[in-house]
Amino acid sequence: MHQMPDCGDPSQAPYPSSGAASQAQLKCRTARPTRGGGDARPELGASVRKPHADGFQVDDIATEVAELLSRGVVFETYDMPGFDAKTMIATFEANRSAWFKDTEGNLIGIVELLA
Repeated sequence: MHQMPDCGDPSQAPYPSSGAASQAQLKCRTARPTRGGGDARPELGASVRKPHADGFQVDDIATEVAELLSRGVVFETYDMPGFDAKTMIATFEANRSAWFKDTEGNLIGIVELLA
């Protein structure tokens, strides 16, 4: 599986104040779990968290999808141009992507940037 980059303190987002982000910053941005997640307990007065989306950049999406499928992950299917239902991967001009939901209904995307 793809290793998560070492992005340091999660409370310090690696967003540059101006200019383009570096490749390392983009990987940290996509690999960083969203802040504020966890157990929302309405009975204790906490707000209920609505599902959201996260994404991860990978080097070889076909290998990652195959590995996740072998572990029982169910990928989302879409009726759109570029989506291959056999591989569960959508191919676009600049990337290849696949999506699945975690146990709490959050949409997780994996993306391979094309050269």
